[in-house]
Amino acid sequence: MILTSLGITTYSTLPRKLKRSVGILAKTRHYLPISIRLQLYYTFIYPYLTYALTTWGNTYVTTLKSLITLQKKGIRLISFAEFRAHTSPLFSHLEILKLSDLIFLNNALLMYDFHENNLPPVFHDFFTPVSNVHKYNTRLASKDSYYISKVRTNYGKFSFRYVGAKVWNSIDDKQYLKYLLGYLMFFALCLPMPRIYMPCLYL
Repeated sequence: MILTSLGITTYSTLPRKLKRSVGILAKTRHYLPISIRLQLYYTFIYPYLTYALTTWGNTYVTTLKSLITLQKKGIRLISFAEFRAHTSPLFSHLEILKLSDLIFLNNALLMYDFHENNLPPVFHDFFTPVSNVHKYNTRLASKDSYYISKVRTNYGKFSFRYVGAKVWNSIDDKQYLKYLLGYLMFFALCLPMPRIYMPCLYL
């Protein structure tokens, strides 16, 4: 994988890049208000966690462990929390998404684009609606769900064809109108967070 726009040559360099970014937070946090510390997070950490996330984020938790640890360290630094402080309350207070939530969100947004036919033609046959597989009006068919192909390997389970369909199908009936609401409302529906901070929305 080549992420040239961020200066990343391979996935294995991500932890090193994030360590450098976390170091910036550690050295400057004592001199900055919380608003600037959050801006530093979204400038030096968030881009590395989200760029091309759907291509490398669907993998073993153990593979992501170093990135998860570094994100938590950054959150503790922003909050001036203890070294071993639980981070879930900190994420909620700062309204920052965990890496696992970012992976879910990015998969959901890519599925949203697929559902709305906003993706290039190469993606058009990636997923098959459940309603096209059989004629019965099942619960999945009525929710505009997609058929999940059977896979036998972890490689298959980590593919977007498999993960994307599972993410889309997991969204509850209460969120059934997601594809009519547009991106801004869809952000709020995908994850159980009080508010999702998206820097691009405030420019």
